[in-house]
Amino acid sequence: MEPLTPTSKWQIVIKFSLIFALTSIGVSVVFYILGMHTAKNWISTFLNFLIISGSIYFGIRARRDETLNGFISFGQGVGTGMQIIFFGGLIISIYFLVFVNYIDPEFMANLIENVKREMIEKGDSEEKIETTIHWMKKMQSPMLMFVMGLLANLIYGLIVSLIVSIFTRKENPDGLYNTLDN
Repeated sequence: MEPLTPTSKWQIVIKFSLIFALTSIGVSVVFYILGMHTAKNWISTFLNFLIISGSIYFGIRARRDETLNGFISFGQGVGTGMQIIFFGGLIISIYFLVFVNYIDPEFMANLIENVKREMIEKGDSEEKIETTIHWMKKMQSPMLMFVMGLLANLIYGLIVSLIVSIFTRKENPDGLYNTLDN
């Protein structure tokens, strides 16, 4: 029988980054297959909330229990959550670039059309509709979409990491933390 090797911080970060990214991409693919990928809906928002929150929570808890002897400071928890979201967000942003450039090149045009239709149904002014569409078209640059997607994940991930770290922190009674990069 092989001896157990200790889990490192990076193993945990990569594991939960992959869980976050692949689950998010899986949900995106399901919504694409169902034809619901350009519509605003609460189900997608709720599922994404669960995925990001669960990935951060279980990642921070795993880091605390598997590499830090059951103790984790607030800062270590936030740092772990942000690392998970950063690497997962990179994967998701790359997937989105592939999606809009190769899988469904008409995605942005369809999204703009849906937004325009919704604004007309709401009774928004023609000027407001034109301004919104103008800015949506400006935001279609692949690099800008990549950066904005990653930034959105990081902002949301920071908020979730701060909240989760409040509840998962467990101070070491000796006042010591494992400061090695494990």
